[in-house]
Amino acid sequence: VAITLLAAAQAADLRGGAGRLGEGTRRIHQELRRVSAFVEVDRALDGDIAAVCRLIEQREIPAAA
Repeated sequence: VAITLLAAAQAADLRGGAGRLGEGTRRIHQELRRVSAFVEVDRALDGDIAAVCRLIEQREIPAAA
């Protein structure tokens, strides 16, 4: 699930950013970007995946409205 959320956040940014998302989805995107920056160059994502896993485990991902 964490990898899917990161891929979706990256796709949203590539397609014009969070401003094009609905309110609930935008809140999720903002929380993801708090722990994982936009991927501009190839880099290891293990730390980002672990951070998103922690968000999920701690229920810090806001529920989409």
